[in-house]
This record gives sequence, C-alpha cells and structure tokens, in this order.
Amino acid sequence: MTDGVAGPPAQGPPSHDAGLSREHAATPLGKPRARALGIPLDGTPGRWNAITDVAGVQVGYTTLIQGEFVRTGVTAVHPRGQAGAGDPVAAGFFSQNGNGEMTGVS
Repeated sequence: MTDGVAGPPAQGPPSHDAGLSREHAATPLGKPRARALGIPLDGTPGRWNAITDVAGVQVGYTTLIQGEFVRTGVTAVHPRGQAGAGDPVAAGFFSQNGNGEMTGVS
C-alpha cells in the first residue's frame, strides 16, 4: 500500500493439500493452518472449520465487562449436547491470568 489505496483482500497462504479450500487454508487473521503447511491430518474440515461442525457438540461463551478495566470470560464445550449431560466425560481446563500465564489441570 504505497498510494493510500488498499489492494485486494488477502487470500491466505497457498495450500499444500489440493483438496483444501482457501477458507480453510488460513485463520481469519491470515495465519496458515496446519494443513496449509503440509502437516497431514486425518479427516476433512467441516463447513465452518470449527468444533461446532461436529454433530451433537454444543458450545457457549460469555464475556463479562465491569467498569473500564475488567474484561473476563468463559467458554464451555458440551461434547455430547444436553442429551448426554449425565454421561461423564474426561476433561481438563486451562486458565490464563492477568500476566498472560496459562495453567492447566487434567
């Protein structure tokens, strides 16, 4: 961008996998995904290339904002949907603190 006019939008990195669409080749920020770098993975991405593409999985989140300085949130993944609420699932959790450090328990 030298004349103040933006060029066409980024199309993402070229794909090493001939069957990989441009939408799945990069993240929304333009970073290459594993398949675009030639890392072999089983299966194919779903329509949205997201966990919600998996049948039965439910995902929810909330962001809490208090005043000018408090920003926090939580994301919950319900792997078996409401029908499987009583069925135990192995899980772990990760927490990122205000210093950008992550801790995990499994």
